[in-house]
Amino acid sequence: MPPGESLNPFADDVCAGPFGVAENRSVPGLNGDILGQLTTTIDERQSSAGRAGGQPLLLLTAPRAGYGKTHLLGRLAAAANGQVVLVPLAFRLEDTIGISAVAVRGLESMARAEATREGWTKLREACAGVCATLVRRLIENGTLPCANPEQALRVLGGDPIEVFDEKGSARLIGDWVRRFEGQLRKPMTEQAMKRVPAIPTALESWVNAMLNHALDGGMSHMAVLRMLAADESNEGPVTWLRLLGLFTAASFVEAMFFGQLGAFVPLYLPQLGIAIPAATLRRFWTMIAHYHGQKWNAAELARSLGASEPTTRKYLDILTGMYLV
Repeated sequence: MPPGESLNPFADDVCAGPFGVAENRSVPGLNGDILGQLTTTIDERQSSAGRAGGQPLLLLTAPRAGYGKTHLLGRLAAAANGQVVLVPLAFRLEDTIGISAVAVRGLESMARAEATREGWTKLREACAGVCATLVRRLIENGTLPCANPEQALRVLGGDPIEVFDEKGSARLIGDWVRRFEGQLRKPMTEQAMKRVPAIPTALESWVNAMLNHALDGGMSHMAVLRMLAADESNEGPVTWLRLLGLFTAASFVEAMFFGQLGAFVPLYLPQLGIAIPAATLRRFWTMIAHYHGQKWNAAELARSLGASEPTTRKYLDILTGMYLV
């Protein structure tokens, strides 16, 4: 063991995202009380709503990095055993923070995150879960005839990857969906309309796109989903988040703070009594990011910014007070 490694209990516990956090490498008891509260919330939602959909999202936030929210969500994903959809968000500087950015960036994060099966992503898994739920509802209400409904319902209520993967243990149902997808799209859309408040034509596009992605995966289908999520005129962001509720009764969104300065600064500077143009402070913040790990050089920054040295020091103090530096 390298010298000093044993002195840092978090050495193996830094994670870039909540997917794949290993409990046996975690700090014992970290955020244990909050984890217990969240698992209780999930159980309550599942028992009261089942897979009815339309459940409110739970937004987990922390004032700054290092509080363990990403690690907590990773432990929650393992403890919930598939009962939640985790949607990590990594906003960009150009984003206007709102429901559209939440939907689009969350969808992109899920498209990058690998699922438990090779070749699958968390986005494809969620799409498969929504489609499996809709087919399940069609069997339950008798719209879709089935020779062995009990077995079909049990399988469709399990891991959707096993249904839609070509090598899955329940691939016979997935193969059947592939064979009759043309006839299934309309009743699946009608079933979604009963549970998800949305514009009918837009919801039809969503169901078609999610079924395509569940069956085949691929970047082309993901691009269609992203386009739908960004379409605010057709309630795309809200519809996407509501559809996730069909898959599980609880969806957890983690808001990563990096990249939010473009929206954070204009919103809060006036409330803090700071009369500095947001664009100027954002430019300064971007500049000092390039000096990370170097000595503070007020004169050089002042020349680049076209300001005095005391002014650059004032800007630095402001960002430090806002926990951005």
